[in-house]
Amino acid sequence: MNVERLTAKRVWCVLAALVVLAGSRMSQAAGLESGERYEVLSPGQPPVLVYRPETAAVLPVGTEPPSTSGSIPATIDIVYPTRGQSGFGSCWMDLDIDSAGNLYPINAMGVYRILPDGTLVNGVGDVNLFTTGSVSGVGTLSAFVLDESRNRFFGLEVGGVYEAPFTEGSSFSLLVPGNGTSYHELTLGRGPLADSLLANVNGTSRVDRVTLSPPGLEVFSDSGLIVVPGSMASAPDGTVYVVSTSNPTILPQLIRIGTDGTASVFAEGTDLQVNGTVAVDAQGNVYWSRADGMAKYAPSGQLLGLLPGPPDKAAFGSPRGAVFDAHGDLFLMDNFDCKKIYKYTLGPQVLQAVIDISPGDATNELNPRGHGRLKVALLSSDTLDATQVALETIRFGATGTEARQVRSWWADVNGDGRLDTVLVFKLQDTQLSCASTSAVLTGHISNGVAFQGADAVVPTGCSGE
Repeated sequence: MNVERLTAKRVWCVLAALVVLAGSRMSQAAGLESGERYEVLSPGQPPVLVYRPETAAVLPVGTEPPSTSGSIPATIDIVYPTRGQSGFGSCWMDLDIDSAGNLYPINAMGVYRILPDGTLVNGVGDVNLFTTGSVSGVGTLSAFVLDESRNRFFGLEVGGVYEAPFTEGSSFSLLVPGNGTSYHELTLGRGPLADSLLANVNGTSRVDRVTLSPPGLEVFSDSGLIVVPGSMASAPDGTVYVVSTSNPTILPQLIRIGTDGTASVFAEGTDLQVNGTVAVDAQGNVYWSRADGMAKYAPSGQLLGLLPGPPDKAAFGSPRGAVFDAHGDLFLMDNFDCKKIYKYTLGPQVLQAVIDISPGDATNELNPRGHGRLKVALLSSDTLDATQVALETIRFGATGTEARQVRSWWADVNGDGRLDTVLVFKLQDTQLSCASTSAVLTGHISNGVAFQGADAVVPTGCSGE
């Protein structure tokens, strides 16, 4: 054996031992919890914080969980056309829905209306539209949104942003001129941007903000990341998502824009034609169209899974509109078939999970007035693999909507041979009180299915109440 290599190997062993010893002292000095320490996980790398409980079975360093993507349970049906209705004519380009479940597809001519049962009642044969698309009579409507709180449609035409009363037989009129720009897509602001519209500008990377009270126009974001602007959607926290399409040599991207206008790449696409539309659900999860379905992403950007593709053909051709209804079901319009709308019924499926608060301590005592940390074990079972949870979706507390986890690891907590997930929460974030008798953990596993579990708690330090 080469003496220099042997000497180097011995030096590494000595250094590693010294670092482990130093890591133990660093852990004590840093006030870390029992079992936590700094260790060298690979030669030449700095020490990192790990958890090595003596009684826990921990995965070997470098081991990864199975893929976080997969099929999300859902059914998909054709909403329109059915019962011999026509799918031809002037093709639809965008889609919205009202609180009663009526669908409103549009084309350049104006706004159509479809009842929840799939009956087209306005726009049969491309006449008698719900709302006319242009003041001049020349159809130029390119995108629109419905704002029921203001009883208004907002749309884009040549020359600016237009509005129309949410009333059958109405027509659009100018709200804000575009200052010579031509807009492409539109979304209604939410969260901190609730009193505004966001519109992207043709041929630029710019997104403008249109304030509604009073009407005004300003540049919201101009990052250079959007090559050719496409579909837009807003999340409950105000985040805006924009599909950036391009020429065939550059793959499409989904761009995330924060409420301060800062843009970043959220996800990478594969095909200009099928990555055409985006929607956001009530929890902030993002759905981006693909040929084989709708990809679901957590707000962090983690791919959670895939909704199934169309039931009547091999793949989607040109998705151009997607929207959620009040029940959380998703509607998708495919422009490739001119006039066709699909419905994803997602359903409120919730798995019942087993959790163990303060694993190893049967009393489950806690001081709700304390400022410490609390461990909660999510146990794997025949129906739930605890290593496959989407950590950013987990909440724990009095109702299961309060605290986010601050640390986690895998361990076989109950000795059944299956890895569980141990989560750490700040006690003061849980909103548990001296009156609490139980606490709830909620979240989603990687395929998008929700879970919920509860365990008893015994408040302490509550004398005098």
